[in-house]
Amino acid sequence: SLHGALPIFAFYLFALRYEPVARRHIPGNANVALRVEFSRVLLFGPVRDHLWPLVTGAAAEAPAPGPSRVARIRDATGIDLATCPRELVVAWPDGASWVAALGGRFRRGRFVRGLEKVLREEGVRGYRREGGLLVGPGGLAVGQADDGTLLLGSSAAIVTAALPASDDGERLGLPDDGAVTFAITREAWSGASGVLGSILDHTPALGRVE
Repeated sequence: SLHGALPIFAFYLFALRYEPVARRHIPGNANVALRVEFSRVLLFGPVRDHLWPLVTGAAAEAPAPGPSRVARIRDATGIDLATCPRELVVAWPDGASWVAALGGRFRRGRFVRGLEKVLREEGVRGYRREGGLLVGPGGLAVGQADDGTLLLGSSAAIVTAALPASDDGERLGLPDDGAVTFAITREAWSGASGVLGSILDHTPALGRVE
């Protein structure tokens, strides 16, 4: 059955022939980073039983006529957002800016141009090309790195900074073993623990977390 074959399907999709690269697009000034490994998340019961059917369309009683947006993006970019992603890394330099790096076995060099085409055909307004980026309302920016990683950020500046692969994010020590992991710098935690301590009746233990 499909349900019984899902672990094998997930192992093939997410474990074989993919080298995690999303963490190499963490900006050097990031203070907080979060990583989600889709292979393990997919096997989590509620995701497998409820979220996955929504993404693939299996939960729809009466599918809308015509191809879905995911299908149109796949045709325009060569990337199937329902099955190709392997990992997601989100990094925050501060409380106002962020960048998300989506890693997977993605076809390179077509995503921005293809996404722009799909949005234009759908009549979506407010998006424009700026160099190799697609910039939308509020400065939201989309880009694709040379290794295929897809980037979405709060501004063109932070996406541009995250495009080159580097080891700058290694200083955070973000664990890469686990369904969901995160890392935070000592400076950022000091500020956060102070706020949390004031909310949680000045809990002293928060300040001792390394």
